[in-house]
Amino acid sequence: MTDQPGTMFDYFKVIVENFSIWPILAIAALIWIGRHPEFLERLSRFKLGGLEVELEKLQNEVRESREEIAVLENELSQQEKRVRAILNNFDEHVPVPELEETRQALKAEARNLDDMDVVKHWLRDGATSAEIYAAAVALRERPMPSLFPDTINCLKRLAEDDNLLGVRLHFVWTLTSAVHKILITDMKHSAEPEISKKHLNDAKEILLVLEKNPRVQEDRPDAPKAGVRGPLGHALTWIEKGLK
Repeated sequence: MTDQPGTMFDYFKVIVENFSIWPILAIAALIWIGRHPEFLERLSRFKLGGLEVELEKLQNEVRESREEIAVLENELSQQEKRVRAILNNFDEHVPVPELEETRQALKAEARNLDDMDVVKHWLRDGATSAEIYAAAVALRERPMPSLFPDTINCLKRLAEDDNLLGVRLHFVWTLTSAVHKILITDMKHSAEPEISKKHLNDAKEILLVLEKNPRVQEDRPDAPKAGVRGPLGHALTWIEKGLK
């Protein structure tokens, strides 16, 4: 009989060492509460009384958050509709001066964009000429280093096709100019450059391919720097600075 306490202690020690104590305590607490329902009732009354203001505050915060999300979703939807209307209602083939109204409208929308993912979407494989132009205008207005890889990949698809996938030279000029502006933003105006050395090397190769593209070579032979080769050359200069 004198060994019994030691034996009980050994059993308890084995249980503690081999099993988590928390499930056991939780089960014990549930059993105790089941046998003392008046405690649960008092606790419920305490929560409703003591935390009534906090619960109401939390509910109000959740309600306000939902309303803010609804407003943002509505704004994004309206913005998308406005941009889509711009893209659907302009003639891609009019003389460059006649594109000014469209360009200004796209620049205004770009300044108000909360989510630049829409610009990324315009740079995707299979994007229309109008979408590529919209992306180019938006990026010239708001040069985003985070979208540099997407911009370069879009240029790559254009550069590798002898006909630039049918995209107008002015649109390619605008996109190449956007690359130039992104490089300046990242290297000159950022505390720490974001564009990696790999992406700079990729961009250099793509721009050199673009430079040799037949349509680019035919663009303003009288004044090459006035055509696509103008911003292309500036972009290559900044890439060399970045690589050094």
